[in-house]
Amino acid sequence: MKKTLIVMLSIIAVLFGFASCDNSASTPEGTAISNLGELKAAVAADGEYYLNADITLDGQLVISAPITLDGNNHKITATTPTTGDTAADKALILVTSDSVTLKNLTVSGTKTQETWNEGEYGIKVYDAENVTLEDITVTTTNAGIQVNGSTVILEGTTTVTGNTFGGIEVSKGAATPSAGTLTVNGTIVSTDTDVPAIWIDGNTDGNTVTGVEALTDFIPTTKQNQKWYITDAQRDAEGANWPMPVEEA
Repeated sequence: MKKTLIVMLSIIAVLFGFASCDNSASTPEGTAISNLGELKAAVAADGEYYLNADITLDGQLVISAPITLDGNNHKITATTPTTGDTAADKALILVTSDSVTLKNLTVSGTKTQETWNEGEYGIKVYDAENVTLEDITVTTTNAGIQVNGSTVILEGTTTVTGNTFGGIEVSKGAATPSAGTLTVNGTIVSTDTDVPAIWIDGNTDGNTVTGVEALTDFIPTTKQNQKWYITDAQRDAEGANWPMPVEEA
């Protein structure tokens, strides 16, 4: 009996050793991306990919295929502003395909433009459906994320602090037939004291935001065609002066 117990304990120890050496759980699924060239090729081809290095853009990155891109806690950075004559040109990452998932990623812009007409978004989802953003951070852009004539789901934690005009815009595109639809299944983080975490641009265009019961919403007295959503940290910040109607302030 004693020998049998010793053998069983030895087998358990060996199996535990194999399990503790298994690193597969920490490696994302899909094909590894190490540089900008590989990233440009990936975003035009259906599949699953993950970053194993930070990437610096040399222009706009267009995601035109239904990919899953796991940032693997890396960063995509722009070094020069994205400019152009059309709305779609003004984004660091432009998503035009349905069924795209971006996760575990930080996007950082240049924030050199101070006027909206020359502005840019960190991530712009344009006329696309079933797009998921999970555990995403966007900072140092004119506006963090735009849901433009698209349906987007936010999962995990979405951090949008440090963008000139606000965190996430939901709107109907001038050339798209659909309104913007945003569903928040996770947490929104913003500590900005003068711009919203989320805003609807066009209250009468059918744009919708759901899952934001934890946020304070109001129609700003300075922008009657918009609806703003702010976090508790924003609302309660010392020195914050939000343009709320008196009864909501």
